[in-house]
Amino acid sequence: MTVAHAALLIGIDVGTTGVKVIALDPRTAVIVASAGAEYPSVSTPAGGHEQNPADWWQAVGECSREVMAQIPGRSIAAVGLSGQMHSLLLVDSDGFPVRPAMTWADRRVAEDTRRL
Repeated sequence: MTVAHAALLIGIDVGTTGVKVIALDPRTAVIVASAGAEYPSVSTPAGGHEQNPADWWQAVGECSREVMAQIPGRSIAAVGLSGQMHSLLLVDSDGFPVRPAMTWADRRVAEDTRRL
């Protein structure tokens, strides 16, 4: 008798320090595959904290391919995505980033915020 596999759920977390991707069997709540990758942040003496959005994209692609390689032939029922807290990503009219993203850890406007 062949055991039928349930379609898996994929979870992608684009966090502050890196990306994590998992494949979960919804019948058992068991993680059947996972991958993670870190990406750099740039901090400045003035309190800036920025990341290159291309690093996020590259890490998501790499980790997703790694997870899919661990589950050959399995079907995917759904994909869930979560991201880091309130970061500022400025994009052009085509939706492409125009500068590094300012993450939630950026403190350059702390004095302005206190004053307001």
